[in-house]
Amino acid sequence: MSRPAGNPSYAAELGAAKKAVALAARLCQTVQQEIVQSDIQSKADKTPVTVADYGSQVLVSLVLNMEVTSGSFSMVAEEDSEDLRKDGAEEILERITDLVNKTLAEDGSYTTFYYLRKLSSLQLIPGSPRVVHLADIGF
Repeated sequence: MSRPAGNPSYAAELGAAKKAVALAARLCQTVQQEIVQSDIQSKADKTPVTVADYGSQVLVSLVLNMEVTSGSFSMVAEEDSEDLRKDGAEEILERITDLVNKTLAEDGSYTTFYYLRKLSSLQLIPGSPRVVHLADIGF
């Protein structure tokens, strides 16, 4: 994404990046509203924040993969996926998947073909703990 501003593909990449950030922000706002409505100040395991972080990473990588790349795609991510691989992570994976699907459905830009299957968030974050690989997305 480092092409000159006059390049037509730069405009497409910029549009995809803006779309990805808008979707990620919408997901974070949903999580924030849920926290306020349930009067949760903080959790020991930071679950709401973690869910928002992972969900944002999934949306950004998904949009960039669909709109910008034509092959495998990797991106450095903030959250370490190792916790999602542990026993008992099914609930947080389901929550991430539900939030991503809800955000995509509300936006309406993508068909259900692109919606994540339950627990498929792990497919978006294999390999290195802080790198998202989308080659194995498996749609």
